[in-house]
Amino acid sequence: MKKAGRPSTFTRALADEICDLICGGDSLLQVAHSFDPENPRSFYRYILRHLASDEEFCRNYARAKELSGDADSDYIIFLAHAVVAGKVDANSANVAINAMKWTAARKQPKKYGDKVQQEISGKDGAPIEAAITVQFVKSNAGDPG
Repeated sequence: MKKAGRPSTFTRALADEICDLICGGDSLLQVAHSFDPENPRSFYRYILRHLASDEEFCRNYARAKELSGDADSDYIIFLAHAVVAGKVDANSANVAINAMKWTAARKQPKKYGDKVQQEISGKDGAPIEAAITVQFVKSNAGDPG
């Protein structure tokens, strides 16, 4: 169990631990609660202030948040196996699985999202080149037809 309360100084080790927990699928509020069970919202705001002021922490946090989509996906598989084994009620698991699918799709839309987008491009991804060909035909001015 972690020491309750807000640390006196924000360290790289604390930032790394927060990112590890986020990467593993914990929400920021769950992380805040694990550090300060008596006042998690205060610790939550403490983390947000450091996200706004520490570029490296912000980058690492964003990457951890993205990777937590994989943790959501893994949890879906875990729940499905638990249902098959009779350890979890199917209806309860369905609610959790739908929530995990939703969050995974938002964290990693290219990997877990439902949106299909078609992109048209030229050769090797280059922009499409448009060309108009005009052909001049000589007409006989005196010829009626």
